[in-house]
This record gives sequence, C-alpha cells and structure tokens, in this order.
Amino acid sequence: MRTKLKLALLLSIVTILLSVFCIPTQVAASQKVIQTVKLKPGEAKKLKVPSHYTNNTNETMYLQPRAYLSGWGHAGGNMVSVTSSPAMLKLLPGDGGAFSYTVKFAQKVKPGKYLLELSVYEIGGGVLSEFTIEFIVESSESSILKIFNDDPHNQKLYVYQSSQGTYGYVDKNRKIIIPAKFQTAKPFNAKGAARVSINGKYGFINKKGAYLIKPQFDEIDDAGFHEGMVGVRIGKNWGFINEKGTVVVKPKYAGIFFYSEGLAPVYLHNGKVGFIDKKGTMVIPAIYSSVTGFSNGQAIVYKNGKAYYINKKGKVIKEAKDILKWEYDE
Repeated sequence: MRTKLKLALLLSIVTILLSVFCIPTQVAASQKVIQTVKLKPGEAKKLKVPSHYTNNTNETMYLQPRAYLSGWGHAGGNMVSVTSSPAMLKLLPGDGGAFSYTVKFAQKVKPGKYLLELSVYEIGGGVLSEFTIEFIVESSESSILKIFNDDPHNQKLYVYQSSQGTYGYVDKNRKIIIPAKFQTAKPFNAKGAARVSINGKYGFINKKGAYLIKPQFDEIDDAGFHEGMVGVRIGKNWGFINEKGTVVVKPKYAGIFFYSEGLAPVYLHNGKVGFIDKKGTMVIPAIYSSVTGFSNGQAIVYKNGKAYYINKKGKVIKEAKDILKWEYDE
C-alpha cells in the first residue's frame, strides 16, 4: 500500500514538473520563423510582416513595437537597429493602422544567422502579436572570381569580377586596389580614368576609386573620350560632356559618333545626320542618310543612293565612285 502511495505521489510530482517545463516549449514553438532575410552588415532592409491592427474597443489604443535579438538582448544600434514608422501607433475606437519596419545590422556584426523577435504591445495592456524573423548576415567581402587582363594604356590595374557578380580593380599581384562595388567596369584610359556603372548610372573613376565624374548618365559611348569629349545618353537623347563631366552639348540627338578633327556626326530623330562642332553648333546640315568621321580634312557622306567626299565646310569635293554601292544603299 505504501509502495503504491509512493508511486502515485511520484507520478503526480513528475506530471507537475512536466506541465511547468512544457510551457516555455509551447511558447517557443508558437514563435516560428515567418521570414528569412539576407543582408550585409550596414545594409538596411524593409520587412514584410503582418503589421495592420484594428481597434475594436471603445477606448483609444496606443501601440508600440519592441525588438529583441536572440542571444544579445533588446535591439539597439550596437548590434542591430529596428526602426518603425510610426514609432507609436494611435488608434481611436474603430480605427485601423499599420507599422512599417526597417532593420539594419551594424558594420561590426559577423556573418551568420540571427533571430530577431519582433512584438507589438499595447501601452497599458498586453502583447498583441509576436514574430520571429531569421536574418542571414552575409560577408561584405567578396572573393575574386575572374580577372580580365586588358590594360591597353599600361595603367597596371585590371578589372576583376567578384564572386557576387560585381566589378572592381586589382594590381598585377591580384591585390584588390578598388573593391568590387560596380555593376560594370572598363579598363583605365591613358589619363587614368575608367568608365564604371552603379545603380544603372554611368560615370568615371580615377585609379584610387574616387569619382572623377559621378554616375549620372544612362549610357556613355563605348568609344570613350576623343579630343576631350565623350558621348553620353540621358533618356533617349545623346549629347557630349568634357573630361570634367560638364555637359558641353546638351543631349538632344538620337545618336552620335565621336569627334574627329573637331567635328562629330550627330543623328536627328528623323534619321538624318549632320556634323556639329565642339560648341554644339550644326556646321554641316543634317541632310545625309549616313556619314563617316573626318580624316585628313575629308568625310564620306551618303545621300540619295550616292556617296560623296566633302570638306569640313560641307562642300562636295567629288562623288565617291570608289565606294562600293552596297556600302551606302539606303
């Protein structure tokens, strides 16, 4: 009898202990990860979590978010910052409203996985909702995937592609001189300038990676600088800038060709082409279907199925009968 009583008492104690210790387990299970976010140290990301609340009471509610980084404590700028908009949500009876959240891990955070517990509570009341978001903090450094050996002007810097698909520059010893932060990158020219693009805009950098011309153009002519000028596109229109990045010829042309002997061919939006000087003045009317650049004081122009040599004043020197007809068919 005593043995049975002892067993019953022991079973009761075990049951009580299990019920106590199971409570945290059940709470933790309810906090499942609802979203996984990848980002780099110092990078800010907006979260997409349920954030709309409705006040179904007869009193005004004040809601405020709270963030907790598992293993580190409440979120702060030291490790991670969580900002909400608005900082506090005031809801009158019957009103609805939502939060938006932005998360940013500090630069010093090591790559790895982190769990952020995000809750919304009513001031003077209890917690309304809780979310757990998994953050994968990726390394901000990238490895060299490929090096391009093009260095036509002997600048001793080479374009490389990173493992993340971006581009930068290395020296002959594969040492990274300019980190891979560009979408595209070209070799340096004879004056130590290289065309790069970032966020879909093009500009030029020097050999230290500083911008000579900030990325602001939708496209820059592959031909590069000629006679101190290079073609740039803004929207659908082309114009020219100088080596300081100053717009010398306002973008208004359908197409351009580089300067030679002080003149550049430009195409109008009606398909006709003429020549402008370095001030942007049309010195040879746009009456041709196609042209070449000037060389030795002459250019070849095409009009009405025939080719002609012209001088820099636009005067016809002679018909270009030595040019094959198929070269200038309209």
